Amino acid sequence: MTARLVYGASRQYFAIHVVLCYILVMSRRDTISFLVVISLPILLGIFIYALFTSDKHSIQFSQLTNKTVTPDRETQSSKKVDDAALEEIDNRVKEYKRQLAGDYPSDRVLRTLNEDRVKLTTAESAYARPTNKKQKKRLAKIRTLRSAVELLTREVFAKTLERKMLDNGLNAKISTKGSNKQTLVCEYILMTKVRAANLLNDGNLLLSARDAGFKKLIFTDGLHSSWTYDITKKKVSYKD
Repeated sequence: MTARLVYGASRQYFAIHVVLCYILVMSRRDTISFLVVISLPILLGIFIYALFTSDKHSIQFSQLTNKTVTPDRETQSSKKVDDAALEEIDNRVKEYKRQLAGDYPSDRVLRTLNEDRVKLTTAESAYARPTNKKQKKRLAKIRTLRSAVELLTREVFAKTLERKMLDNGLNAKISTKGSNKQTLVCEYILMTKVRAANLLNDGNLLLSARDAGFKKLIFTDGLHSSWTYDITKKKVSYKD
């Protein structure tokens, strides 16, 4: 993002630079002026290239964003799921749990879980007022399955974040804590107050963690120091 903003501004700067340099060369007509004219655009190009390279290798937290969709009343009746659809989601949850025990999940797993969360949330709203025993039973199953999907989503979120940090050269361990897995723990031996602040200032990470259902973020060096951010209270606490 920074690189794109600088690039847009640099186009205007370059046009002004060309005009000013032309005036300088025409007025002085010497070698020094010519070298100055040539060197400034080159330095500007190097600067812009460095920014683009930095953005390219940054951690793409935006890919972790879990978009929560609230169904409108007009579509709720058409979003009721049958037993076969619930069984499909249940089998998918079991399969993803087996995959999670063996290797890092792919981005597709997190996207699918987010889609399943939306489907179950919509279906729960559609069955909010069951009229018979069959609907009551299905509503209970939807709620149980939605809870399981939400827990698994947070686990997959943690492992996906760990994989992305490893891909960017950060040997960090990401895990979840609590009975509902609503605390995200980032353990990195070189974690400092500055690095923790940089991670907290990344809006995409906070938004993604919040939408996944996390209530706390803990950044620690695994030894003595840790920084805890309470998402609900928007408050940071430090422990040394």
